[in-house]
Amino acid sequence: MFPVITLDRSDHPQIRRVVYAVFEQLHKAGVRRFCIGVGRGKRAIEDHFNPNSRFLDFLGKRGKAPEGLCSFYDKIRTSSLAFLNQPKPLGLREAVRLRRRF
Repeated sequence: MFPVITLDRSDHPQIRRVVYAVFEQLHKAGVRRFCIGVGRGKRAIEDHFNPNSRFLDFLGKRGKAPEGLCSFYDKIRTSSLAFLNQPKPLGLREAVRLRRRF
């Protein structure tokens, strides 16, 4: 969930989460199946990838045009996402081993 600065289509800087920036690039490359490792009791990443239509409605009523958010939600809807809980942070090797079946 670490924030980074990326550029939008008009080369304007935007603050995004690393996990989103990676997801967006992989989606652009044609990847549609994702397995995302999460730590026990940490819902922030899962919540980030859960489209919130109420929030879009809220923004729409206020005259905001959430193009980037709508585009992100469309990418989520056209993807298959699985979240795998990693009980203990035992490093990259363990994370890869747990996701081997995927």
